[in-house]
Amino acid sequence: MKYYKLSEVDHFSELHFEWSSLEDPNDGNLVSFSPKKTETPPQVITCAIGSPALHLITVPLSVQVRNYDQIERVLIHRPFTVEYEVTNISDDCVLAQAVLSVNEYNGKAEFMVAGELESMLYLMPAGVSEPYILRFTFFPQRLGRQSLPKFTILDRSTPKIMLIKEFTKKIYVTSN
Repeated sequence: MKYYKLSEVDHFSELHFEWSSLEDPNDGNLVSFSPKKTETPPQVITCAIGSPALHLITVPLSVQVRNYDQIERVLIHRPFTVEYEVTNISDDCVLAQAVLSVNEYNGKAEFMVAGELESMLYLMPAGVSEPYILRFTFFPQRLGRQSLPKFTILDRSTPKIMLIKEFTKKIYVTSN
């Protein structure tokens, strides 16, 4: 079973699953496009198939980088801390697993990471508790415009369901 976020459903609205065929009303076969003439004109038969089954879910979490304005520009080989704020916006408790995956460029990591790359999260319902803060210390290894390591949150109760998929932000790594 495949799940879609509401924003992904808009892509399906442009798909058409209808077509027409011409049928000979005398014998029910498809019309032959031969030069012989028929007594009655062919009928247009409309055919359709069902659209794909969509199971809509709402993403119960929201993620943001709390200190993004402080880390938009960082120095190479100087550590900086990124604070991910994870908020449960649903009315249910969410058992999740946060995973940070480090990008590589030509076999070398763009950032070295200090902190746990995988964490278990137990998020209380909205309004009951404060947002969950995950802190990672990164050491940039390359100059230029870089994407932070991808932050993914998996649902622990339903295997293979990503609640947040590869969340990242761009920063500028400079030498001075």
